[in-house]
Amino acid sequence: MQTEKGFTIIEVLLGVSIFSIGLLGITALLISSVKASSFSGQLTEASVLASNKIEELQNLTYGHAQLLDTDGDADAGLNDNCNITIDGACPGPAADTSPADFCDGCATATDGVGKNDIFRVYWNNSVNSPVPNSTTIKVIVEWREKNNTTGLVTVQRMNLTGVKINEPN
Repeated sequence: MQTEKGFTIIEVLLGVSIFSIGLLGITALLISSVKASSFSGQLTEASVLASNKIEELQNLTYGHAQLLDTDGDADAGLNDNCNITIDGACPGPAADTSPADFCDGCATATDGVGKNDIFRVYWNNSVNSPVPNSTTIKVIVEWREKNNTTGLVTVQRMNLTGVKINEPN
């Protein structure tokens, strides 16, 4: 009597099925990892853009045009941005009831800064806040993800002109 060695077709199909299910799980994990890595890269770039802009603004002299509160909304306007629309367009002051004081990357709907020009950098100023002869600066970096979610990074600092001492007569 001769015995045959090997696997039956059912055993092979069952093994391939289990292997395929495992590969699907690994593929889903890989896709999730790539998305997280992409977001992490964008978040890092947005943080660098915000940090660079705040450093640039802090090096300007007190009263410089880019440190003025152009719409006069003081502390209440520190969070103003452009509110990017779903198509990535910046509606501008006509469509936005509270536009930012200044913006880099907002000249046109397709304008932007940074890698792939996907970031918009806004900054708002509050003059003489929280103390006289100071300016509070808030930088907001905003970008639109491919799935139409918005990423946002904010940095806020205070810029002083110096301390003024009143000397007695």
